[in-house]
Amino acid sequence: MYENSKDVIITCNNPSNQSDLSNLKYYKDFQQYIKFVTIANINAINVPYNLFFHAYNLEYLDLSRNKISSIPNALFNFCDNLKTLNLSSNHLSTNSFDPDIPFPILNKLESLDLSNNNITSLNRTFLTGLSSLRYLYMSHNNMRTIDPLAFQSQQNLRTLDLSHNNLVFTPNKFIDEFGSISPFHFSHKTLVDINLAYNNIDQIFADWNFAIHLETLNLSHNHLTELQQPHLQFLSGKVYVDLSFNDITKIDYRAYEIFSEYNENIRLLVNIENNPVECNCELYKMSIYLKNNYKDVKNERIKLAIGKFICSRPERETDNSVCKLDKPLENVIGECPSACSCTIRPEDKTLLVDCSYRQLNEAPDAIPWFPGSNIELNLTGNHLTRIPSRKQIGYNHTTVLSLSNNKINEITTDLPSDNLEQLYLDHNNLQKINNQVLDLLRTSKKLKSLSLHGNKWECNCATRNLFSFIQVMEDKIPELKKITCDGTNISIFTMALDKLCPSTLFWVIGLCVVTGILGIISGVSLVFHCSKAKDELKKKKSVYGIHRPTIQITNEKNELVSVIIF
Repeated sequence: MYENSKDVIITCNNPSNQSDLSNLKYYKDFQQYIKFVTIANINAINVPYNLFFHAYNLEYLDLSRNKISSIPNALFNFCDNLKTLNLSSNHLSTNSFDPDIPFPILNKLESLDLSNNNITSLNRTFLTGLSSLRYLYMSHNNMRTIDPLAFQSQQNLRTLDLSHNNLVFTPNKFIDEFGSISPFHFSHKTLVDINLAYNNIDQIFADWNFAIHLETLNLSHNHLTELQQPHLQFLSGKVYVDLSFNDITKIDYRAYEIFSEYNENIRLLVNIENNPVECNCELYKMSIYLKNNYKDVKNERIKLAIGKFICSRPERETDNSVCKLDKPLENVIGECPSACSCTIRPEDKTLLVDCSYRQLNEAPDAIPWFPGSNIELNLTGNHLTRIPSRKQIGYNHTTVLSLSNNKINEITTDLPSDNLEQLYLDHNNLQKINNQVLDLLRTSKKLKSLSLHGNKWECNCATRNLFSFIQVMEDKIPELKKITCDGTNISIFTMALDKLCPSTLFWVIGLCVVTGILGIISGVSLVFHCSKAKDELKKKKSVYGIHRPTIQITNEKNELVSVIIF
């Protein structure tokens, strides 16, 4: 015990088997000076009703970690200045208190700790009179029910901890003009922290959204099953909402989209890790929406903690599931053409643009796309006469282009080939392909599949390059044996070059024969002229042998130096 002229501090510890608090009457002479009393962890069972009589200045009382099972009705009759009361970790139950007003005259009490007891319900009078209460701790009580009017006198409550209970809030018992509300709606103007973790709550209530000072809402380990638009429309400027370890399977991405338009100054951190969320179309739309709108962490308003995110695939969902692009997302460039339908395949971020069998005379001017996406464009069964250009918006992101069953008669070099992996041109009016296009397709590193059958291919010397192209692209043309010459069933792939271009072989053979004949004639003529030249030479030699003119050269002494004979 410590005392001075202004206050007294009493601390009791060193627990015995069963402590009798009646022995504390020795401080009777100091009762009016007592301010702080700690009687914790001494195995106390009973508290004398007059233990704190005349303790007018008592501000702090800690009776925690005992075995107290009841609170006498008159225990606090003189404690009208008490600000902190700790009764945690005892054996208290709902019946341990006065059923009318358990805490009379404690209108200055700011903190009440009743955690780790067995208080299974809160009736409408349990907190009556505690008008200054700011902190209420009632976790680990096996609490199941709370009366709708239990918090009607709590106009200053800031922190509420009801975690680790079995609470279920029935919506039809808590309703006002804003919808379903919780029993704490009387305190929505002052609440800062609400901890309801480890209960049986299955929804987010409207009064939590309207709590203008709310900073923390802990609903982890409950039974929420979905997250929809109204659930995240908080008025508070900075809120952390913990929804981890629930049963959330569906998330409506529009909750985030609408919220961002609703208030741009609000920062909201939502933890949804460890939920069996279905990785469906709505979730995919949400992820690409967030990725586009909240790249800068410093400026983010909404962030999802998904480090331990669990996806559970719906039983009926197939590997080829797609998502309807019912409205353009902010990061999708362009809109779905009016004559087409657009869907998203989440697993590989692919936009599927289906314009097949729409009686189109030309391809749409533009198709939607978003950064990092693939586009599969289906234009099968229309009346197109030419292939779309890579210069048209979105087309250069196309990985699959289906143009089967149209009237295309020419392939130009500006086809969208940069990212093209599959190109279907079967059953059109193609007769030939120019060499530049053949080189473009042959050298493409991404093209994996090409269909050309069902066209009116010309089979003549002018299409020799097409013949060579088909031979080289054998592994990329699955139906290459169906590529036939117009009016025949002969496969170009199996044809010999002489059948494709017989005139060429004829001229080659003719040229060889003519060359051979000319060679023989030239040889005979050469032999004849050589023989004739030889005879002429002999005749000249015999003539020049009888009269051979000579030139003699002498020196100054008239001596013979040389002779030149002609």
